Amino acid sequence: MRIALFGTFDVDNYGDLLFPYIAQGKYPEHHWTFVAPTNSKTAFIDSKPTKTIQEIKNEHFDLVVIGGGNIIHTKPTSLPVYQTQNVHSFAYPELWVGAAKFAIKRRIPYVFNAPSISNLFASSIEKFIFNAVLKNSSYVSFREQYSCEFAKQLNTSKEVHCVTDTAIEIAKYLPLPTKKRKNKIVINLNQRYHSPAKITAHFLDVLSSQLQLEIDIVVIGDCHGDINFSKSVKAKLKNTNTQFIEKQSIEQLAHRIGESQLFIGSSMHGFITALSYGTPALLVLNEKPMHKFVGLIENLAIDRRVICSNWCDVLERIEEACLLPDYIKKGIAINQNQHWERITNTDKTQDIGFISSFIIHHWKALLTLDRRINKLRTLKSIFLNA
Repeated sequence: MRIALFGTFDVDNYGDLLFPYIAQGKYPEHHWTFVAPTNSKTAFIDSKPTKTIQEIKNEHFDLVVIGGGNIIHTKPTSLPVYQTQNVHSFAYPELWVGAAKFAIKRRIPYVFNAPSISNLFASSIEKFIFNAVLKNSSYVSFREQYSCEFAKQLNTSKEVHCVTDTAIEIAKYLPLPTKKRKNKIVINLNQRYHSPAKITAHFLDVLSSQLQLEIDIVVIGDCHGDINFSKSVKAKLKNTNTQFIEKQSIEQLAHRIGESQLFIGSSMHGFITALSYGTPALLVLNEKPMHKFVGLIENLAIDRRVICSNWCDVLERIEEACLLPDYIKKGIAINQNQHWERITNTDKTQDIGFISSFIIHHWKALLTLDRRINKLRTLKSIFLNA
């Protein structure tokens, strides 16, 4: 089977780059093509090569798969790789509406591979587009209850499956060379959650001293500016038992987390990787974590206290770092196998009506119109308030 998998597989973000590994690892007998907004190479030397939707327009496929990742929204993006190549306006909707259009034109099925809805669709036009794509999908799944409920409310006739993020099985496809753990804590840092750098550096010093473990600061998502912030924290540390690892492969990063005594950070996929390898883990976020984090915790039925609001919480909860019990691991394995079977056993397209066909085929024009209407509303509001 020839499968086109759509996602942000061209960004410097470890989590997004795991999905091609999972898909290809699960079904190596299929021919996978990884489709992204650009064909840019990432900082991870072993990330899978990508093609743009334009580059595959003359290729034959049997199935289109959308996701995963936090990709279901219609907003322009500020990510540098998309700004540089001038695809930022429609980069994300291209991954799901564009993917649906691509499949419909070729009369092949398309499915949702447990992505999540990043932003709620506020306008009627956005909802019409999303509903049309949902309605004509051969299989719908999202990775947390928040997205599932929104999809169900928008299209009550469509069955929606809630599936744990597929990266949870990364340990199966990138196995550790040894079971011996190193005397290290792996930390990932992000300015959104861990600023100011001086405070974070102080707590890392305390953490290293308290646990008598070395610290590896890793870069998981430099598309969000992780390198510069991590360097600023490293420069303020007093202990000499800390390494800053800027460049590494996907496999090296996964194994570094898997071989450590503890993972702490703000990366959902760093946390998922730790759970997959059986490394105790804590998240350091804020008082109102994004729904993708909360949804993951709910899906896995683990204690909400693994989400720390600050570094003080971390010091208090070290003994509560998350490890998945065997019964949850078994449930995940069953859930994942059922999910992938539904994806690969899809052999028929849905009957698409005229209205849905029109919406999906003209999605860019409709979104452009919607943005202009919103801009006029904003200008009107400013004028009236003035």
